[in-house]
Amino acid sequence: DDEVHLRNLANDLRVGHRVHFLGSVDHDLLPLILSASDAMVLPSAREGLANAWVEAIACGTPVVTADVGGAREIITGPGAGILVERTVEDVAAGMEHMLAARMKQQVVAAYADRFSWQQHAADLAAYYERLTGGA
Repeated sequence: DDEVHLRNLANDLRVGHRVHFLGSVDHDLLPLILSASDAMVLPSAREGLANAWVEAIACGTPVVTADVGGAREIITGPGAGILVERTVEDVAAGMEHMLAARMKQQVVAAYADRFSWQQHAADLAAYYERLTGGA
């Protein structure tokens, strides 16, 4: 079981008291949990455009992730997070970088504005306007 292995690893590294394994979490609690986090680390080997990245950034939590899939569409500036190679050293360095940067939540959250329903509605309205020639 991965969780048992990771718990043992955290304890062996003497950081078990600082690592929380939450298991399955009610979706309504995610904004609270993400907002309380210093960073979201998801160094996936493969990913499309992960909703988890957008959700974290919308909550003001920067993301540390591998440069895969749609990561570059989400991590578009230093406030949104950092793209790293998928190695232990690079992920650790990315985490240290985000912790040292201490980005303000409002700055991070601004990177998610373009994924809001309001922005999607405005983009769709503009598309229809172009499609119909403004008629």
